[in-house]
Amino acid sequence: MSSFHACFSLGQLAGGLLGVLAASAGIAPALQLTVTNTMLAGALAATVRWLPDDRPAAPARHLVGAHGTGFPMEGATNSRAGGGTGLQSLTPQLVLLAGMALLTSINEGAAVQWSAQYGAVTLAAGAGVGALTFSCFSVAMTTSRLFGDRIVNQLGRARFLRYSALLSPAWQRGCWSAPRHPRSSRSRCSVPAARASFRR
Repeated sequence: MSSFHACFSLGQLAGGLLGVLAASAGIAPALQLTVTNTMLAGALAATVRWLPDDRPAAPARHLVGAHGTGFPMEGATNSRAGGGTGLQSLTPQLVLLAGMALLTSINEGAAVQWSAQYGAVTLAAGAGVGALTFSCFSVAMTTSRLFGDRIVNQLGRARFLRYSALLSPAWQRGCWSAPRHPRSSRSRCSVPAARASFRR
């Protein structure tokens, strides 16, 4: 799953590098986005027929008789078998993983949506540097996702999570100790590295 997710990061990185080139050439964002979206629409139209037609199995449906008894309809599976549903299926481990996933998604979302703004506006470094800042984050994400599955298979899931929990604060401490721009925030530089260290 991590390696497959790297395809998304590669596309994200390609977009960031195109932004760097467009900003360096003085191309207006409206023109760049128009051309890019047109090309992407054409690529989608040319490849949509290759998308798999996988559909999820229909949930089990029960026919209820006059006395309140039910039985699965023909060809349906019993979704009630093998565990509870809704809140009954929640376990402490699942709640912990859900909380970690929520915080991780907020972390990534902040970097994706604001890294370019941070470099271009907060540091007043221009659109090219803003796009390059976004691209640096994309490089970290692509690298971590490409090697994520291999690392998990070698270390095991539990050990991988423990090492990730130790590595993220180390990145934070390193960024807080590094010299910084007068307008910058030390915590910002740790987002790509800490985020990359905590992959599946």
